[in-house]
Amino acid sequence: MRESLDEDISVICVYDATKKSVKPYKINWHGREYLLGPIDFHHVTTHGVVATHHFSMSDIERTTYFKIAVESKNLHWKLEEYMTADQAEVTYGRG
Repeated sequence: MRESLDEDISVICVYDATKKSVKPYKINWHGREYLLGPIDFHHVTTHGVVATHHFSMSDIERTTYFKIAVESKNLHWKLEEYMTADQAEVTYGRG
């Protein structure tokens, strides 16, 4: 089951000046660090003048899938969703 969350996380990112792109590299959530693999999907939403960048990606072992977001207003990172690889059912929304 995909868990919908809104939890603060710590993130280390890499900025590539040549490509002019940002890639989340590592997150820390509940005291555990996850090295992240390639970005599967990136999109931006806006609420008024505040843009939020959403990144969908898994850890490098492909055991856990994350949807993380950063707000342009304050640069705070949130974990929006996660799902482990052994979970077959995908659900959306809060229980």
